[in-house]
This record gives sequence, structure tokens and C-alpha cells, in this order.
Amino acid sequence: MIIHTLFDRYNFKGKTITPFTTSAESPMSSSMPVMRRLAKKDKAKLTKGYRYTSNSGLHNFLVSIGAVKRSKKAKSSKAPSQNQTPATNVTNPTPTDSKSLVVYFSMSGQTQRAAEEIQRLTNSNIFRIQAADPYPTTYDSYAQRGDNERRNNIHPAIRGTILNWDQYSTIYVGFPTWWQQPPMIIHTLFDQYNFSGKTIVPFTTSMSTPMSASMPYIRQMAAPYNATVLNGYRYTGDNAGLRTWLQGLNLIK
Repeated sequence: MIIHTLFDRYNFKGKTITPFTTSAESPMSSSMPVMRRLAKKDKAKLTKGYRYTSNSGLHNFLVSIGAVKRSKKAKSSKAPSQNQTPATNVTNPTPTDSKSLVVYFSMSGQTQRAAEEIQRLTNSNIFRIQAADPYPTTYDSYAQRGDNERRNNIHPAIRGTILNWDQYSTIYVGFPTWWQQPPMIIHTLFDQYNFSGKTIVPFTTSMSTPMSASMPYIRQMAAPYNATVLNGYRYTGDNAGLRTWLQGLNLIK
């Protein structure tokens, strides 16, 4: 509501308003009706808005509304558009005899960055969860599919197999928070693999939803195996904070 206060206090008549937002779950379109009502009061011009996911996407958005010019370099590049920021494929390093494994699901790339940093800090092996039926790459499309899976309790199949599962005693499980909970494909992970005797270390990425929202779901998934679940972490891009969290759990020095 503090944005309403901004419009109450200042006169936007004759001005052009360009809204932007950050959310792991809600598209910009969900906020546009409110912005239109606020702008209409002062008869201000409202451009289309943007949900921030990447700097390249932000630049493309600003170019599309005429706010900045496209550079020659940008013209020749094939940067993804606003919601087209799928995680790049990661070639898993040669597996070692490590007792820890980072398993993660990522769409925008943020969870992937967290997973790779955890792998580096803990010297773990790593496995990227991908759906057997790939998710669409545009935000609205994969969000719609994710919501349908949530509403209908669909556990989508995972492509590939985690080798040497029994060698791992500590499993780092990473995911973006969707609708205040883990995506349903994380349920598939727990359906498919036996977590008995393992320690689960969850981490998530979200612009606003705390890790605490997903913890009950992780504990529920782990309960049939009597697995140990450690306190999770919401990664915001702060690698120092990530390191401090791992140190607090005595997982690294």
C-alpha cells in the first residue's frame, strides 16, 4: 500500500509512469490494473510494465518502450526477452566419492547459481532436476503449468537418474518457491529416491517468500524416511550470506 501513498502525495499529471516489479511467482500483469487506477486519477500516461528477471531482459524491455536505444552489440546478440531466461545447461563435473550431493531445480537461473555456489563451497557432486516433459521457457507459460500441477497434485516425471544415490549422506535440495511452496517436481524427487538415513539441507530462491513457507512441505516429504531436515536458506544472490548459513550448520568451516 505504500505505492498508493506515493500517488496520494505527488501529482503525476502529464508524467509517464513505467512500472516494474520483482516476484518469483506473480507476473507484472497482476499489478497493472492497480497501476492503471492510480495513474488514471492524475491522468498520467502508463507504459507497459516489467517483471525483473535479468539485466538483458530489462534492457530489451526499455528498448521496447523507447526509453533507451538498442546498442549495436545488443542488436547482434540473441539475449532472451523479458520472460525468456531459462537456466543454461550445466555439464555435471566428473562424479567423485563425495558424501554430499546438490540436487536442484531451476527455471530462471537463480537457483542454479545458488546450487553451483553450494557445490563449490562443500565440494559436493551436483545433479540438475529437469522434467521429462520439459517446462516452457516463458514465465507465464511455465507458471501456468506449475500452478496446474499444484492444484491437481501432479508430480511430473524427472528426466535422468541420480547415480550412486546410496553413497550420499547429505543432500542439498534447491528449488524456486512457487505459490509459497516447492514446485511439485520436488515431490517427485522424494517419491523416486529413498532418503532414509540422509540429512536434507533445503535452499530456495524467492523475491519475497521466506524459506519458512516451504519448510513444512520439505519436512512432510522427508517424514516417511525419518530423514533429518536442517534449517533451510533463501538465497538472494548474497554468496557471503550463503557461506554464513552453511557455517552455521557446521557443513563447512
